[in-house]
Amino acid sequence: MIKCFIFDQDGTLYSNKSELIAAIKERTNSWLMYKLNKPKEENIYYTLKQKNPNIIEDITSLGYTVEEYHREVFDKIDPKKYLMKDEELIKILNGLNSQIYTVTFGSYKYSKELQLALGISHFIKKTYCVEDNTVNYSKKFFYELIAKEEGLKFSEICVVGDNYYIDIAPAIELGCISVHISDKEVAGPNFTIQNIYELPKVLDILNIDYK
Repeated sequence: MIKCFIFDQDGTLYSNKSELIAAIKERTNSWLMYKLNKPKEENIYYTLKQKNPNIIEDITSLGYTVEEYHREVFDKIDPKKYLMKDEELIKILNGLNSQIYTVTFGSYKYSKELQLALGISHFIKKTYCVEDNTVNYSKKFFYELIAKEEGLKFSEICVVGDNYYIDIAPAIELGCISVHISDKEVAGPNFTIQNIYELPKVLDILNIDYK
């Protein structure tokens, strides 16, 4: 039985093809180019992500803080310009009958505004931002923390995210139920769905009560 859902945020609660994702990437790249004094045509963001999918690790390795990254990138983006209230997502979250958390690489200010834009803020018990795990900026830390806070076994937690390395692999390692949002399946003990709207299909397979 699933007693708790942990969702990634960007690219999971809304499509990774959204203009908001493009805005985050573009602003991150512009900020890094400015900090590193690189030519405008260079794509530093893409280069870093190719080497390591954890952009927070990349940024801190360059000597910049997560706080600065959040302040100069996420806090200057208005999710309401790109997203609107999502009735289908609201229906899905309302039917989960479980505690709901989000764990994100975004900032707290940005996350609050994003959840309000989608109309789902009242479903989220708590949002954790990886800046609070200064050891290695891994989401695994927060999965363990939430399990402890809720007094749950990892097998009672379902993690949903669109990045296999960052969201799903740590969840599989702990023994959580894992749902990967992707166009391509990755072999292993996880479910793969095309988008968040297909989550009820996984719940049906697991015989999870869903209203």
